[in-house]
Amino acid sequence: MVFLDPPYTVAHNNNGFVRYNDKLFSFADQRRLSKMIDAIRMRSAYYILTNAAHSSIAELFEKGDRRIETFRKNAVGGATAARGTATEYLFTNIY
Repeated sequence: MVFLDPPYTVAHNNNGFVRYNDKLFSFADQRRLSKMIDAIRMRSAYYILTNAAHSSIAELFEKGDRRIETFRKNAVGGATAARGTATEYLFTNIY
């Protein structure tokens, strides 16, 4: 079982980290990660991937497996008023 939690490189709930994370993990890196998941699946291994709840991510990681939409509270950040909830996707081939 492989757990994947990449930096989110698309705007999701206006998280403010898009420009910063794009330098660390670009959308091209997201595409490579998608191919890595294909390799994991070909080996009959399980995976769990967390990622931004964004249409481009949903499309990129659509592999016929489960996609679960989750919500979490943002607990980290400078201004308490800017903290809110974020929507994320969890992709997995575990049923």
